[in-house]
Amino acid sequence: MGHRSLFFGVRAKRAFQGRTSPKTKSMPTAGIGGQRIDLNHEDAMRTASCACGQLSISCNGEPQLVAQCHCLDCQKRTGSTYGVAAFFARDKVEAGGDARTYRRSARSGHHVTFHFCPGCGSSVFWEPEQKPEWIAVAVGCFADPAFPAPAHVGWEERRHPWVSG
Repeated sequence: MGHRSLFFGVRAKRAFQGRTSPKTKSMPTAGIGGQRIDLNHEDAMRTASCACGQLSISCNGEPQLVAQCHCLDCQKRTGSTYGVAAFFARDKVEAGGDARTYRRSARSGHHVTFHFCPGCGSSVFWEPEQKPEWIAVAVGCFADPAFPAPAHVGWEERRHPWVSG
């Protein structure tokens, strides 16, 4: 399974120094939380970051899938009753900052590698071994109330009875 690795630490800082965001067409833009969002969705650039802002990931274009998961592992990972992930093509994302990783087995038997900030502990994105062409990003890290809603819900049998939707 050959796939491009993401850069972190000193390599990431060097890779991002003096670099500007990929050029977007001159279209109307909207911004939430200092993020630039091109309203031409094919060229939309979104940036997700941890709570302290040290670890980030920039995603170009629309997510391939937005999914809500009620599995117990996602509940433990988020500290909430479910997790919501946006899946982007690996070649459409670029990470910056220092990260630590945690690798676990999924119920499918495949592994998932989570990337989190060593400073604040926020889990920002992960690499699902089962879908090596995708990077999953925690939707809450975009801090964008207008982010597309989940189109898929998994592990509904683990949904807390008081959670709607």
